[in-house]
This record gives sequence, structure tokens and C-alpha cells, in this order.
Amino acid sequence: MRALAAATIVVVASLASACSDTAALTTTTGPTTVSVRSADFSASAGAVFSQQMGKTACPAFPPFVIPVDLIVRVNGGLNVFLINVNMQFVDSTGIVMPQITLPAPQLTAQFGTALVQARSARTFPFTIPVACGTQQKGALTIQARTRDEQGREESGQVSLKVD
Repeated sequence: MRALAAATIVVVASLASACSDTAALTTTTGPTTVSVRSADFSASAGAVFSQQMGKTACPAFPPFVIPVDLIVRVNGGLNVFLINVNMQFVDSTGIVMPQITLPAPQLTAQFGTALVQARSARTFPFTIPVACGTQQKGALTIQARTRDEQGREESGQVSLKVD
């Protein structure tokens, strides 16, 4: 019984000593706005153009392609790696193309490296083939996923009108 009373006194004393009547000390040394996103994404599409047809036509060769630049801008002091890009085109009549997915190994093979250095921007040019039976006008959605040097992953999405 004495041991229980002693233990109770120790617990109450330690909890009481953790409390304080004074406000926490705060100092401001700069802006209080903090960006939670390590990277921003933007994109620009070039003119839609017809693909050169060989001896055979559709479906062996896409009737047209969409050139698009994905721009990844790193806001913070950590390098960022582009680890996944998903692209999908929906034409003006509502026909949805299958999603094109480019994982990290394919991005590295295509661009040499998927690195975007801290506090900089990098443009990743893509050419998206569009299948037979679709219109040239529509909307393109690009989803990109990044990982910073500390292993944190983020994603963003950009939508473009294709005329």
C-alpha cells in the first residue's frame, strides 16, 4: 500500500512539473508562410500534328501525336526525382484514350536522369501518340509523382486544352 501511495505521488509530481503558467516563448525571424509542396508542376502543349504514315495506316501508326513539355519546379533546398508520369487524352467527343504510364526506369532511360535540382526547374518533353478514331481536339491530363532526397513523395496534376 505504501508503494502504491509513493508511486502515485511520483506520477502526480512529474505531471505537475510538466505544466507551466507562462506562455511559450515565440520569436519570428522571417516569413511565416511555409510551402508544404516541394515541387510545382506545369505543362505546355505544342501544336498537334499528324504522324508520318508508313506503308500501313492506323493502327500500325498513330494518326497524330501531341508534343507536351512537363515543367517541374523545385521550391525547396532538396533535390527531387521524377518517379512516375501518367498521361491521358480525352477528345472533344468524349472518347477516352488509355492512360500512358511512364515509371522511373523508363523516365531515366528517356532523359538520362529524372533529377530536378533544388531551387531550379527542369523541362521534360514528351510526345504522346493518339489512337485511331479520335479527334485532334480535347483535353490532356498529366499526373506526376516526385520523391525528394529524404524519401518524401508528392504528386501533382496538370490539365491542358488541346486545340
